[in-house]
Amino acid sequence: MKKIILLTSIIAILSTLTLKAQVTIGTQEAPVPGALLQLKSIVDATSNGDVNATKGLNFPRVALVKHDQLQPMYSASVASNLAPEVKLAHKGLVVYNLTDDSNENLSVGLNYWDGEQWNSLEQKATQAVFTISDCNAITAKGDYFNTNPLNSSNYLTVPVNVTKPGYYSITAVPNPANGYYFTASGQFMATGPVTITLPGAGKPINFTPAGNAGDPIVVTLNDVAAPCTPYVLT
Repeated sequence: MKKIILLTSIIAILSTLTLKAQVTIGTQEAPVPGALLQLKSIVDATSNGDVNATKGLNFPRVALVKHDQLQPMYSASVASNLAPEVKLAHKGLVVYNLTDDSNENLSVGLNYWDGEQWNSLEQKATQAVFTISDCNAITAKGDYFNTNPLNSSNYLTVPVNVTKPGYYSITAVPNPANGYYFTASGQFMATGPVTITLPGAGKPINFTPAGNAGDPIVVTLNDVAAPCTPYVLT
């Protein structure tokens, strides 16, 4: 008799879930029209964007292994041989990754599977890894005159090679200081060669004597000095 009651209860629950294609967890309210699933613990019938919960959604914490494989969802041998349609079927999968591996382009935080690889949603917290491709290829554009402010024609071009996507900052400052500098920041979205343009600012205060090579410039990549010393003639 107990088994019959339990089976009946399970069927009733499944029937309810089937009838309710859209559900709210936490209150008895219907979800907003565009949501299949809505999580809220505070009644907010008007759904006007105000606070509607005091707790959050705790994603599963997973140690990802390969940026282009569904591990540990599948064993290593199975994951490496998954058919493309199986990978696509997992598109949109979200986990909180605990693996920080620059070689695999994996970073700690929320990651989503796009059908082919894992992508970090925590890129803002991740610094890029990159180096200057060719020190001799750094070039200074524009004319530089004593006491004249730099303008849009004054800039440096710096070729770099990105080995890990993320946020970057590059500065180039004369050493010793000469009243002007170059700087740029942004985000690398992929690996590979990139040429960065560093706009100039400030104005030279010390004239370069005839025959002098110019101002030696110290280039810094994400607060780390690069092994390059290009020159700007002022």
